[in-house]
Amino acid sequence: MKNLLFSCLIFFSLPLYAQRWESKSDIPSGRDAAISFTLNGKVYFGGGGAQSDLWVYNPDSNLWTQKNDLPNSSSGRGFAIAFTIGNHAYIGTGSNDGFTKLYSDLWMYNSDSDTWMQKADYPAGGRDAMACFVLNGKAYVGGGTDNNLVYGEFYEYDPAKDKWTGKIGMPQGSTAFAMGFSVGGHGYMCGGAGSTEYKTLYEYDTVNNSWSKKADFPGGGRQAGIGFTIGNKAYVGLGMSGYANVYNDLYSYDPSADAWTKSTSLKGTGRAWSTATILNDKAYVGGGWDLASTSFMSDWLAFVSDSTATGIKEASLKQENISLYPNPSTDELNIVLPQDFKGTINITDISSKSLYSQLTEQKNIKLDVSSYPKGIFIVNFISNNGYAHTKFTRQ
Repeated sequence: MKNLLFSCLIFFSLPLYAQRWESKSDIPSGRDAAISFTLNGKVYFGGGGAQSDLWVYNPDSNLWTQKNDLPNSSSGRGFAIAFTIGNHAYIGTGSNDGFTKLYSDLWMYNSDSDTWMQKADYPAGGRDAMACFVLNGKAYVGGGTDNNLVYGEFYEYDPAKDKWTGKIGMPQGSTAFAMGFSVGGHGYMCGGAGSTEYKTLYEYDTVNNSWSKKADFPGGGRQAGIGFTIGNKAYVGLGMSGYANVYNDLYSYDPSADAWTKSTSLKGTGRAWSTATILNDKAYVGGGWDLASTSFMSDWLAFVSDSTATGIKEASLKQENISLYPNPSTDELNIVLPQDFKGTINITDISSKSLYSQLTEQKNIKLDVSSYPKGIFIVNFISNNGYAHTKFTRQ
């Protein structure tokens, strides 16, 4: 738990089943302020408070396996950022147990070798409580605190160049423990705390480097919650306010309508500083702090969305009117769209990592997929007329 008045998870998947929460095998030990990410069909979870351990969760077997510890974290690493781009995951920043040390470092994880490689430090200095999202192969990170002041810087990280670039600041100014996510070709920051606890939602435009205000989060001002994306909807919830109220609610956000809808709440106690990450059609949520019992949570839960909650209108956007060729593909993929299509094309791998997202009105699109790894990819089509998806294989 962090005693300040004031997380980072972004992902994409497909809604298929009735909305519900499922209990899974508990995380190895209760904690809050941990990190989680998805890589190569598995979910990784670790760190938080005094912990520096890293574990991988296999959803097929419902079992945990320990991996190499988080790097440079012998005294623990909590309130850090974590994200996945391509075939690698990244963790960085945060603070140690007792908040006597702040981290500005960034590390890249290779799951094949279970090894870490240091990358360029976060340029604004040591921070924890930052928020982030991933969009078009880059990470966007901002806000946070040094346990004295709260900050409003906002940076873009390009893994291809291992380079940080300063962008326009956080939309509310100094903000800690906001909820970040990306959906429909845009990034978003929701809530968080600075001079007060916010309920606002802002959309980031990477082309114009600008923020625009969207519909307020209906659950009220809060911090230290979770944010994630399934299909063409984002979900925000949990968290706390005023170090007195803790929440178990969840709301979905539809960017095409700029509207929120109440979703199925997590059963039992609410919690703050949980983690959330997406694998296929499920959001995996773990850990956290229960203010009422002043205890760490050790449960591991999966949230499954449904087409009603995510507003899917596949009947209006017929998959048979969309064609992809050649399939399988090697270097080039052609996409033919209906004449009235105007919307976003998003391509993810099977672990739900976004590789391509583009707003378009073109009817014939030619994409270079030569840099994609071999495997199966999901192509999502999102427009005001509805939503559809299909798959292609790169060989």
